[in-house]
Amino acid sequence: KVKQGKKTRKSMAMYTHVFGFRTPYRVLCDGNFLQAALDMKLFVKDMLPKTLLGPCVPVVSSCIRSELLSLGDAVSGASLVAKRFEVVRCNCAKSSKASARSCILELVSGQGAEGGGGGE
Repeated sequence: KVKQGKKTRKSMAMYTHVFGFRTPYRVLCDGNFLQAALDMKLFVKDMLPKTLLGPCVPVVSSCIRSELLSLGDAVSGASLVAKRFEVVRCNCAKSSKASARSCILELVSGQGAEGGGGGE
């Protein structure tokens, strides 16, 4: 655990200096991640700060939430978890039905409504 913590601290310091990440880290979570965490009985809000060694704000986009709702009962737990997270507005929500994947790519590349790329 000590070695793992040391590696994580070094990695987070590198991301802070190179990419300008800053706390609180905004972590974009997709439906598959939320469902897998639910299946493994992990509490995302509790585990992210421990993993990234700093305060974290888990976020989802409106496209991710709508995709989870459209999938129905199979991922209803992940949908309930996503409702508790902060919602990031995206440009693709105004257009026709966009997939969650394209929405995530748009937000991460920095073309989203809030400039989601980098450390924001």
